[in-house]
Amino acid sequence: MIYRIKQLSYLFIASLSVAGVLYGSDIKVVFSNDAGRIESLKTFEADNVSFVSGTELARLLEAGTFYSEPKKKLDIKFKEWRVKLSAYSSYVLMENLSTDNRLDDILHLPIPVMPSDDDILIPFSAFMTILDVVMPEILSYDEELKTLEIKTALVNITGITIQQKSNGTLIKISTTREFPLDSYRAWINRELGWLYLTIVNGISDSISIVSAPTKGAVVKVIPVQMEESTQLSFKLRGVVEKPEIYQTTDPNQIVISLRTPERITRKQVEDDLLKNSERWLIDTIVLDAGHGGKDPGSIGVTGLKEKDVALDIVKRIGKLIKKKLRVNVVYTRDEDIYVSLEERGKIANRNEGKLFISIHLNSFPKNRNVKGFEVYILRPGKTASAIEVAERENSVLRFDDKTSAERFEQHATEMLILASLTQAAFMSESEDLSGMLEKELKKKISSPSRGVKQAGFFVLVGASMPHAYIEAGFISNRKEEENFKSSKYKQKIAEAVYEGVRKFKHKYEQLILSANGRLN
Repeated sequence: MIYRIKQLSYLFIASLSVAGVLYGSDIKVVFSNDAGRIESLKTFEADNVSFVSGTELARLLEAGTFYSEPKKKLDIKFKEWRVKLSAYSSYVLMENLSTDNRLDDILHLPIPVMPSDDDILIPFSAFMTILDVVMPEILSYDEELKTLEIKTALVNITGITIQQKSNGTLIKISTTREFPLDSYRAWINRELGWLYLTIVNGISDSISIVSAPTKGAVVKVIPVQMEESTQLSFKLRGVVEKPEIYQTTDPNQIVISLRTPERITRKQVEDDLLKNSERWLIDTIVLDAGHGGKDPGSIGVTGLKEKDVALDIVKRIGKLIKKKLRVNVVYTRDEDIYVSLEERGKIANRNEGKLFISIHLNSFPKNRNVKGFEVYILRPGKTASAIEVAERENSVLRFDDKTSAERFEQHATEMLILASLTQAAFMSESEDLSGMLEKELKKKISSPSRGVKQAGFFVLVGASMPHAYIEAGFISNRKEEENFKSSKYKQKIAEAVYEGVRKFKHKYEQLILSANGRLN
């Protein structure tokens, strides 16, 4: 049974101990519109109450989820409702998304939910009453047979939204669930001027898709449903660059970014070089030491802190650059203090930085044999390891004030996509800089190179300039942690970064100055 707060304000809630949780018998899950699909939902027993995983139940119901580890809160987003649950609490916040005034309802479970690893456990029978509200006529549960029947929706691609930006177009395809990374692909037929997106096991709401307004580079959308996939065809206006495709889970969307190449005449380039050649010279370099203050970063086997090593290396780099290149060096922090990710980008822009280099250390405690350095540029990661590194580094948002952290959490993926579009103007230079840094580090230090990669680091979002993000090695590896205690080793890293910056600066400025000389 479920109670509203106003009806029951003095209900006694018995506390449950996570240590007392035991595995129970699985719930059989059948899908009425897919006879061949049968799954199971694990249960956990505590004080004669059956609990289930919140994220696993949401997956089966094709609902979106967002879990906050610091707050131990789980949001489950259904088509018309958002349900918010907090560990140790019996209160459930329900937001009706289908109404304009977004009325909220706070409901009371007879038993509180419990924490688990990156998840929360929900009292199943009590929660079924809530599901009857958010998914009416979709679910039925036979308690005697322990069988949950889900009447699955036939459509899992519900519509599209197209947004025109100053330097491109965003296409957002709304879905009812997350699709595997290898199940969708986008490509352009430039001869015919069409962008095609194929989604395996996708079933589209063709009426909603066809009726969606077109903007920017997209002039027409045609959905084609096939037996095992759906294809969305987008008629394009003008020339666009190779599409970038990402997936979000809150809300569930497949997002395609189309950047429109800038059309600049030779005369415009020549005039800009003549008037502004000095402005493009690399006269200010921003150095960012990861973490700091209340945020220690990753911690090694013997207790060495990432924040201390990163600051030491950054100061060594700055000293070399000042002495040998005679340019201005700006530090996002030059002591053991906490600086938010957002503020670091602002510091770079306020000081009119021409390069932004961020220094960090990697960590993988699950396998302490993993070693090596990596150099990253800003774009949403496409490999599991790159995504994991970015998620760990971005988790420092928990140290920010509540408003800032929640804003980043809610708009994380879209911010990265838009930042990638903005950074596209510097992408060639960032790739060049990162390649030079990786090459010099390979020469100087014993740690093996793991390559130049791309990932969505928030610290790079606000810095409007060529950039590179260096994971100098694995502090979780005992040998590499020992290296990071050595002044000689840290100096080698600094010298390698300095040399990469020096070579990039020389190459970059020679192109500008030689062009200026030819024009004069």
